[in-house]
Amino acid sequence: MNLDQELGWQNSKRWSAEHVKIMGDTLSTIEDLIYGGNAETVQYFIKKEEDRYQEEGTQYKHWYQKHKSVLHLATMCSNLAMVSMLLTQCQNRLLNVNDYVTGFTPLHMALFVQNLPLMWYLIRNGADPTQLDKFDATPMDYARIMGIMPDFFLRNKHKTTFTVYEHGKYSEWPLQQFEQQFSVTWTPYFRCDSYYIEELLFSGFTVSEKNMDFREKYLGVIFESSGEENLVLGRIDEVVGFGVYAKKDFKEGDFIVRYGGFIGKEREDEDTSYRMTSGLEGVVLDSKLYRNLGGFVNHSKHPNAEATCIFTKGVEQAIVIATRPIAAGEQIFLDYSECYGEDLIGNFVDFGQQKTFPNCLPL
Repeated sequence: MNLDQELGWQNSKRWSAEHVKIMGDTLSTIEDLIYGGNAETVQYFIKKEEDRYQEEGTQYKHWYQKHKSVLHLATMCSNLAMVSMLLTQCQNRLLNVNDYVTGFTPLHMALFVQNLPLMWYLIRNGADPTQLDKFDATPMDYARIMGIMPDFFLRNKHKTTFTVYEHGKYSEWPLQQFEQQFSVTWTPYFRCDSYYIEELLFSGFTVSEKNMDFREKYLGVIFESSGEENLVLGRIDEVVGFGVYAKKDFKEGDFIVRYGGFIGKEREDEDTSYRMTSGLEGVVLDSKLYRNLGGFVNHSKHPNAEATCIFTKGVEQAIVIATRPIAAGEQIFLDYSECYGEDLIGNFVDFGQQKTFPNCLPL
């Protein structure tokens, strides 16, 4: 595991302070005590709560029935002693409880604060690493997009090659050549930063899938591969650079490629060429430094494909789909107007209308 413990600790302190700020006067006594950090004080409070339960019977709930997110808070505080005490007191009843807003479990939280001893402690006591949250993601899904665990799409990374057409001939580029040529890290899936996780935690964002038939049609396909094996990267000229071409025939509605990249806080720079907006405020999908072949698809007001999103595995899956039959050798085009807006798109060249380079390759 590639953990950044210092970053995790900084996130723990910032997120704890943010939660206290959001809750304000509604913060419960036990939550306040957990943020105080003294496990013995919290244990004493729990004993008093249980004594009251014994006195009043079924009219009074157990403390762990009233405060179902206390283990999440202790985990977010990265306090192993507190977590251990709470699990003992509730006899592990809160171990796999989903937070009512995000659906995160304590194991999700331990991963977010990058505390390995805490993660292993929870797992040894029965935490389920495959349990889903409200964003259709497990702790292991976040471990991949945070770069903590290897992406399963990279399991054969050493065998990865890219079909490239330039100077009138085809060649196979190994991954290292691809990354060096474009000064990028090949990212067939997604990477994210702490800001993205923070937005999921506190923004109140919810997933709304309007077209379930569409979701069911493409959900399985996009995890079989990123689609890059069916594409050719073709050099156009020194000014434009490269474009993406079909290596095989695509029918209307076929999945072509996933748009991989880095999802996180919007950077303050002038280059927005590889940036798409997301459903979270201040969060963008940026493929400037983290990219796969999806990031090389050129713009045209007369496209043969469209980009759409499915939110699953904790992120918006941006996928490119054919809007009409596309023959092998034909260049793939998207209309980026909806992604960037008409004001910004005015600076883009309509590559589909250019006559100075081939829109088809000899296959």
